[in-house]
Amino acid sequence: MGKILYLGDDDFSIFLKSYNFDTISENIADNFVKSYKSGDYTIIIISEEYSDDILKVYEELEKKFLPIVIFLPSKGIKKEINYKYIKKSSEKAIGVDILEKGE
Repeated sequence: MGKILYLGDDDFSIFLKSYNFDTISENIADNFVKSYKSGDYTIIIISEEYSDDILKVYEELEKKFLPIVIFLPSKGIKKEINYKYIKKSSEKAIGVDILEKGE
């Protein structure tokens, strides 16, 4: 199994370190680019509070199958980035909005 990286606040980083996650809590955008391009990680989890900076950079990078990038909700912040990103990606892949609310 590949390595997992968490980019976000110190409090959650301490918890995840006990499960052998690599964690970074400084210079999130810069470290995201380095980590993504390194190929060392299978999954990169990012705190939603940094999503504005990360999404801009992530969309410019050549998207590969791995690593998988996941945005984790932060304390007191509700942006629903994962929902929006998955909706956009699925629409692009199959041409239909399968996550449309309603019908």
